Amino acid sequence: MPISLELEALDLAKRHLKQYSYRAVAHWLSKETGREIGHTGLKKRVEIEQKRRKAAAIKRKLAKWLKETLEEIEKLETKGVGAYAEIDRDS
Repeated sequence: MPISLELEALDLAKRHLKQYSYRAVAHWLSKETGREIGHTGLKKRVEIEQKRRKAAAIKRKLAKWLKETLEEIEKLETKGVGAYAEIDRDS
């Protein structure tokens, strides 16, 4: 079975976890794909994927805040009252 079909089966298995136990889903997934996976292996894989997704979301949010903060700093430095401006003294 090609890997893409196995990944599709894994996605379907994750949806089945809302209704069925890890043991039942792991058994179904093993039968469906022909590759053995235990309930603990399935649980670890799902948990790792959730951690990665959560970490990526947090990092995207932090990057957005950083960008907004840098834009505010730039605006304050260039357009604020009493902002520092370079004066051309050669003229």
